[in-house]
Amino acid sequence: MHAGKLSMESIADFVHEVIKEEQLDNTILFGHSMGGYAAMAFLASHPEKLDGISLVHSSAKADSEEKKEIRQTANNFINLHGKELFLKNLIPKLYSSLQNYSHEKEQHLAMAMQYSNEQIIACYKAMMERPDRTHLLSQTNIPIQFIAGRADQSIALTDVLEQSKLVKLEILEGIGHSSMFENPKLLLAAIIGFADDILASFKS
Repeated sequence: MHAGKLSMESIADFVHEVIKEEQLDNTILFGHSMGGYAAMAFLASHPEKLDGISLVHSSAKADSEEKKEIRQTANNFINLHGKELFLKNLIPKLYSSLQNYSHEKEQHLAMAMQYSNEQIIACYKAMMERPDRTHLLSQTNIPIQFIAGRADQSIALTDVLEQSKLVKLEILEGIGHSSMFENPKLLLAAIIGFADDILASFKS
């Protein structure tokens, strides 16, 4: 997949090809942040392949005009100054301020530095261009879960609360946008609980 052609739809189609290749009959998609946007694109195009979706620190909404401006400013910054300074400024904002998380932030930065300037910019463009898919929350019978961090600065809890009226909601206390680093056990418990509920529904 060429970075310049990246979109939520192209990611969804790629996941669909993997599911077909692996011959999976029952699929629950868990998508963190941008992964959640792609999961909603998958729901729009391949609902018959899904048994559930979990939006982890994510949203079914499109970017607001303000958010688009923020992303475009980020892309301009990366073009001018490169990814390292941008990521060093961004990553601390993805964590709750209740703890230091210095080791976790170092790991996060090392992981993010593996991507090129062009790949990061392509991701931001794809997020800016994604459509609103909140209507799917009320139109589908597929179980949907939101996992939200109380201290998330990237995905406003008020937005999640508005979207999650018809679906399952897990609020992680003291957590920002990076629960997989901040408290992986807490995140795993929310994931397993959702999967268990879906599996139990098959037996009833």
